[in-house]
Amino acid sequence: MQYRPALSNQLTGKLGEHLVAKDLARHHFYILERNWRCPAGEIDVLALRNRIIYSVEVKTRIIQPTDERHPFDNLSLKKVERQSRLLLLYSREKEVELQRKRLLGRRCIFAAVSLHSFFQWNIEYSEKP
Repeated sequence: MQYRPALSNQLTGKLGEHLVAKDLARHHFYILERNWRCPAGEIDVLALRNRIIYSVEVKTRIIQPTDERHPFDNLSLKKVERQSRLLLLYSREKEVELQRKRLLGRRCIFAAVSLHSFFQWNIEYSEKP
C-alpha cells in the first residue's frame, strides 16, 4: 500500500496552482500574478502570451485508484461566468499597465490538476470545462 500524506484542501489547491504556474511558464507564458483578489472574487493565475491575457482557474483533486470524479466536475456554469467577469475587472484595474503591453485580447482557461502522488500528476487545460 502506498503512503499518502493527508493534505488540507487549501494546501492541495496551492500545490495545484504552483504546478500550473510552472507548467504555463514552461510553455512560454509570462505569469503576471497569482491569487489576484478583488471584492468580487479571486483569479488563481493571470498569465500573458502572444499579447493575450489569460485568466486561469485551477481545480485540483487528489486521485485515488477508485476515483471516477474529475477535477473539472467541481466547475459550475456560475463559476465559469464569474471567471470572465473577474478577468474584465482585472483588465479595468490594470488598464494603463496592460495598454503598454498592447494586448490583443482576453481569454479564460481552466486547468484540472490530478495529483496521484507528490511526484506524479497530470494537468489538463480547457477553454470550456
